[in-house]
Amino acid sequence: MFRKLGFIGLLGGLGLLSGCAPKSVSPPLQNPAPAATGAGMIVPNPKISSRIVAMSRRVRATPGGSARAGLSTFFVHVNAAGQIQVYIRVKALAPALQARLRTAGASGIRPSVALGLYQAWATPEAIQRIAALPEVTRITPPVYGITK
Repeated sequence: MFRKLGFIGLLGGLGLLSGCAPKSVSPPLQNPAPAATGAGMIVPNPKISSRIVAMSRRVRATPGGSARAGLSTFFVHVNAAGQIQVYIRVKALAPALQARLRTAGASGIRPSVALGLYQAWATPEAIQRIAALPEVTRITPPVYGITK
């Protein structure tokens, strides 16, 4: 009988693992309540990737110019104007939506029919406005190609 259970099964069968289990289970972590809106605040939004949120905070905390461009990482690119390069995933591509994205603050907008998204540059404040559009489903960093 013990050969089929293995070593862990043997210990459990003998009651030797009873003290190994946690006595209580903590409740799952909850998303923090959105911060009060205002100048310089980043409001949590499930449509915005955590990498974009983290970079938005770094951009806001860094003085303008080339210092901001120096914030770029392998995953998230930032230009000297403090704009972050993003993929804006949408329900459907449309000229009217592209105009609304521009009005919300996106620049350099390039649609990708094959991927069903727009690639654009946007400031942290513009990213918040873009995420509020009902047609937008997700805002993520682009997937950059790697050469060998």
